[in-house]
Amino acid sequence: MDETLRKYQEDLLRAQLSRRRFMAGAALATVSAALAACAPTASSTSTPTAPPTPAPSAAGAGASPTVAASEAASAAPSYALEQGMLLYNWSDYFSPDNLTKFQTDLGVTITQTTFASNEEMLAKLQAGGKGQYDVAVPTAEFSETLAKAGFLQKLDKSRLPNLSLVNERFLTLPFDPNDDYIVPKDWGTTGIIYRGNKVKEPVASWKDFFDLAKGKYSGKTFVLDSPGDVFVAPLRLHGFDVNTTDHDELETARQELMALRPHLQSIDSDNYPTTLQQEEAVLGLAWNGSAYVLQSDPSGKYTDTGWTVPTEGTIYWTDTWVLLADAPNPNAAYAFLNWIQDPAQQVTESLYAGYASCNDAATSQLPKEFVGNPAVYVPEELLGKLSVATDQSGNQQRADIWAEFKQG
Repeated sequence: MDETLRKYQEDLLRAQLSRRRFMAGAALATVSAALAACAPTASSTSTPTAPPTPAPSAAGAGASPTVAASEAASAAPSYALEQGMLLYNWSDYFSPDNLTKFQTDLGVTITQTTFASNEEMLAKLQAGGKGQYDVAVPTAEFSETLAKAGFLQKLDKSRLPNLSLVNERFLTLPFDPNDDYIVPKDWGTTGIIYRGNKVKEPVASWKDFFDLAKGKYSGKTFVLDSPGDVFVAPLRLHGFDVNTTDHDELETARQELMALRPHLQSIDSDNYPTTLQQEEAVLGLAWNGSAYVLQSDPSGKYTDTGWTVPTEGTIYWTDTWVLLADAPNPNAAYAFLNWIQDPAQQVTESLYAGYASCNDAATSQLPKEFVGNPAVYVPEELLGKLSVATDQSGNQQRADIWAEFKQG
């Protein structure tokens, strides 16, 4: 394999882990507790009735039917449950309150094992991990890799009635067009972050970002060390598909990136929240979760942090729950996959991770200040600007451009 392609793929892997570090930060933010006080109580012991089956809204994640948690809760499992369930997950990516509640509600103990990247998960399964876990949490596009390798089993959707509450935006994705494998977990976006106490100019588009980065905020701008996210900016700036493999379009992206490179303070996916806090950089290409983390900092010092979904468009990603092949506790796993889509659990999960729910009924029950925050939920008028990124890790031209960009 060409060395530049190998390093490109390594940067893609590092970015996966870095993005979730900010989820852990959001989980520790005290604002979650304040918002949770406005949300449905996770410890309710009332007996739920069977849910109605509303058609998912075609208007996007912000358009949600009003369905009370007690009306849309999980149906009682129709199979005898095992005593335990084995969850293979990213670190700090499942609400402790939900873990306790599931164990209380269904009498099933969850044991978690963590991984640092999709590829680490796959390697563990390939090395004899098949049959050691029940449920895993890959990014949506990676579910296709797991399915093709024989590590997932097709879902019996008759056992998952709460999937009717998932918005259609997060169904029939390119990686799972028949919804055979994926149960959506949450979602987020790539966009523009800035310190509003310093950046007073409008920041509404990728054009604004490039102009400001090369102008007034030269030396005070960063981008993620994540090629899959960074390529989005120059491609959408010129109206190109985020998944393009066209040589000339990628060359245009290269020219834009190389013109930007001398003006960057850093290329960083790990430390940029601190960089923004200290105002070493005041503008950046980032993940929405980090904006939420800064806005929610207990000190209250960074509430000026702004977030923009660029008008030219960007990507959104979805994380998922999947049922692994040869799951040792399949009935408990099915019960979990349906239970976790109950709106009460979804509210708890979103407030813990700081990311938007894929579940319409939960969205309607989340605090208005949470759903109305563009650093969490994309504004309704921009939903049509979102694209799903496909795997470009084997594209040599992208790898060569990224190597040149990193080198400067």
